[in-house]
Amino acid sequence: PKKLHLMLRIASIVLMITCILIACKKGKQTEPEPNVYHQPETLKPLSYYPMFPGSYWIYLNQKGDSVKFVTDNTYKKHCYNRSVEDTVLVPFLKGPGDSEGHPIYQYDVISEFPPRLDNKPVLKRTTYISEVVGKQFKRGGFDSRYGDHRDVFTVKEKIKLNNDSVLVITGGNFVYSHTERYAKNVGLIWSCKVDSSSKDTIERLSLVKFYINR
Repeated sequence: PKKLHLMLRIASIVLMITCILIACKKGKQTEPEPNVYHQPETLKPLSYYPMFPGSYWIYLNQKGDSVKFVTDNTYKKHCYNRSVEDTVLVPFLKGPGDSEGHPIYQYDVISEFPPRLDNKPVLKRTTYISEVVGKQFKRGGFDSRYGDHRDVFTVKEKIKLNNDSVLVITGGNFVYSHTERYAKNVGLIWSCKVDSSSKDTIERLSLVKFYINR
C-alpha cells in the first residue's frame, strides 16, 4: 500500500507539472507579437528627373497652350507590394487632369500588369528614363491577355546643349516615333511625338518655365 501510494503521488506530481508546462506554452502562443516600427526609406529624385516635392514645370504644346506639371509639397508613403517592409517615401507628380498624381521612384514608375488569377492588379516598378547610353527599355505595363505591345525606348546619347548636359531618349512603335530631351537638374525640356506615316506632329512639349524645390 505504501508503495502504491508513493507511485500515485509521483504520478500526480508529473501530471501537475505537465499541465503547467502546457498552460505556459499556450500562454506564450497567444501573446501578441510586439509592433516593430518600420522607418520608410526616402527615395530622393535623381539628377535628370528631379521631381522634388514642391516643384513645377510649365510647357507650351503644339497648339501654343500651357501645360503644367507639379509635384506634391511633401514626400508621401507608397507601397506597391502591400507590405510594410516595402513602404517608401516618394514624390508624387501631377499632370493635367490628374488630381491624385502618381509616385515617382527616381527614374522608375509603378506600372500595372493585369490580370492575375484573383483578378487583382500586379504592380511592378518599371523604367521610365535612364541615363545609361545605349540602354533599351519598355515603358509601362501591359495586359497579358493581349500580348506585350509596349513602346520600346532607347537612351540614344548624352549631349551638351546650351552648356547643359542633356539626355536624348528615342522610341515608339509602328504608329508613332517619340523623342525626348532631359536636362540635368531640370528634367524634361522638350518632347515630340510624330505620326510614323504622315510625319505630322501628334504632341509636342517645350519647357518655358520651371522651379525645382531642392
